[in-house]
Amino acid sequence: MEQTILQPGETCWRIAKANRFALIIDAASYFANLRRAMIRARRSI
Repeated sequence: MEQTILQPGETCWRIAKANRFALIIDAASYFANLRRAMIRARRSI
């Protein structure tokens, strides 16, 4: 039986497969990406 720390509803919201992935190393990249995501948000942040 496979054990994982991720338990939907307990330690995370849900588990899903991603079609895209990007690794952000420094804070400048993080905040630039966060800003873009917030500008594109349509319903909530």
